Amino acid sequence: MKSLLILIFALFVWYTGRAQEKTQDKVELAAYAEIMPEFPGGAEALSDYFKKNSIFPIAGTKEKQQNRVIVSFVVEATGN
Repeated sequence: MKSLLILIFALFVWYTGRAQEKTQDKVELAAYAEIMPEFPGGAEALSDYFKKNSIFPIAGTKEKQQNRVIVSFVVEATGN
Protein backbone atom coordinates (compact mmCIF):
# COMPACT_ATOMS: atom_id res chain seq x y z
CA MET A 1 0.00 0.00 0.00
CA LYS A 2 2.84 2.39 0.87
CA SER A 3 4.60 1.73 -2.41
CA LEU A 4 1.37 2.43 -4.31
CA LEU A 5 0.99 5.79 -2.53
CA ILE A 6 4.61 6.65 -3.24
CA LEU A 7 4.14 5.73 -6.89
CA ILE A 8 0.99 7.84 -7.18
CA PHE A 9 2.73 10.78 -5.47
CA ALA A 10 5.77 10.46 -7.74
CA LEU A 11 3.57 10.38 -10.84
CA PHE A 12 1.66 13.43 -9.59
CA VAL A 13 4.87 15.39 -9.03
CA TRP A 14 6.26 14.34 -12.40
CA TYR A 15 3.04 15.22 -14.23
CA THR A 16 2.64 18.64 -12.61
CA GLY A 17 6.30 19.42 -13.22
CA ARG A 18 5.90 18.75 -16.93
CA ALA A 19 2.82 20.98 -17.06
CA GLN A 20 4.82 24.12 -16.33
CA GLU A 21 5.26 26.48 -19.24
CA LYS A 22 8.80 26.80 -20.43
CA THR A 23 9.56 30.40 -21.29
CA GLN A 24 12.89 31.79 -22.29
CA ASP A 25 13.93 35.39 -22.15
CA LYS A 26 15.12 36.44 -25.55
CA VAL A 27 18.28 38.47 -25.36
CA GLU A 28 19.68 39.71 -28.61
CA LEU A 29 23.44 39.51 -28.73
CA ALA A 30 25.45 41.12 -31.46
CA ALA A 31 28.87 39.79 -32.34
CA TYR A 32 29.83 43.03 -34.02
CA ALA A 33 28.42 46.52 -33.65
CA GLU A 34 28.21 48.98 -36.52
CA ILE A 35 29.77 51.62 -34.29
CA MET A 36 32.05 50.10 -31.68
CA PRO A 37 31.58 51.50 -28.17
CA GLU A 38 34.41 53.54 -26.75
CA PHE A 39 35.13 55.07 -23.37
CA PRO A 40 34.68 58.87 -23.46
CA GLY A 41 38.18 60.15 -24.12
CA GLY A 42 39.49 56.91 -25.59
CA ALA A 43 41.75 54.18 -24.25
CA GLU A 44 44.05 56.59 -22.41
CA ALA A 45 41.12 58.07 -20.49
CA LEU A 46 39.96 54.56 -19.58
CA SER A 47 43.44 53.69 -18.32
CA ASP A 48 43.57 56.90 -16.27
CA TYR A 49 40.11 56.17 -14.85
CA PHE A 50 41.22 52.74 -13.64
CA LYS A 51 44.43 54.14 -12.18
CA LYS A 52 42.54 56.82 -10.24
CA ASN A 53 39.72 54.55 -9.01
CA SER A 54 41.64 51.37 -8.17
CA ILE A 55 42.86 50.56 -4.68
CA PHE A 56 45.96 48.41 -4.39
CA PRO A 57 47.39 46.96 -1.16
CA ILE A 58 50.34 48.93 0.22
CA ALA A 59 52.40 45.78 0.84
CA GLY A 60 52.38 44.92 -2.85
CA THR A 61 53.51 48.37 -3.94
CA LYS A 62 56.48 48.44 -1.56
CA GLU A 63 57.73 45.09 -2.84
CA LYS A 64 57.01 46.11 -6.44
CA GLN A 65 54.88 43.04 -7.05
CA GLN A 66 53.11 42.71 -10.34
CA ASN A 67 49.56 41.44 -10.41
CA ARG A 68 47.00 40.93 -13.11
CA VAL A 69 43.53 42.41 -12.85
CA ILE A 70 40.83 41.13 -15.17
CA VAL A 71 37.98 43.54 -15.82
CA SER A 72 34.87 42.75 -17.80
CA PHE A 73 31.76 44.76 -18.48
CA VAL A 74 28.71 44.77 -20.72
CA VAL A 75 27.66 47.68 -22.89
CA GLU A 76 23.89 47.71 -23.28
CA ALA A 77 22.04 48.82 -26.40
CA THR A 78 21.43 52.21 -24.77
CA GLY A 79 25.17 52.69 -24.26
CA ASN A 80 25.11 52.28 -20.49
